[in-house]
Amino acid sequence: MEVHQLEFAFDIQPETKEELTTIIFNGMPIKEYSISKTGKMYSHIKRNASSQGFHAVYDPDYKKMLKTYTNASGYEMASISFDVGTFEYEYRQKYKNSKQETKCRVHKLVIDSWKVS
Repeated sequence: MEVHQLEFAFDIQPETKEELTTIIFNGMPIKEYSISKTGKMYSHIKRNASSQGFHAVYDPDYKKMLKTYTNASGYEMASISFDVGTFEYEYRQKYKNSKQETKCRVHKLVIDSWKVS
């Protein structure tokens, strides 16, 4: 019985670095988040543990991909949070009234964020 070794040729491409820009929401840059041209969103908010629990810190070198979801209308959506007082409009409050949160369309964030840069 003859045994043959199979050879496979894999075209392994080096991972390309995504170009990211700061999210622009309602004309205001939100530095805690960045987005690629393909709609991948990243958070730069790092949670640090302390004796009093967790607290969030902005770290531009930290990058965590955000989970998006598709709403009933078929739009890709994501939730972002920002400091109270960033906008005149009062968005939903969270984190002991220090942050506000809103849901936004990923496609609109890509368009608004990349047309400025």
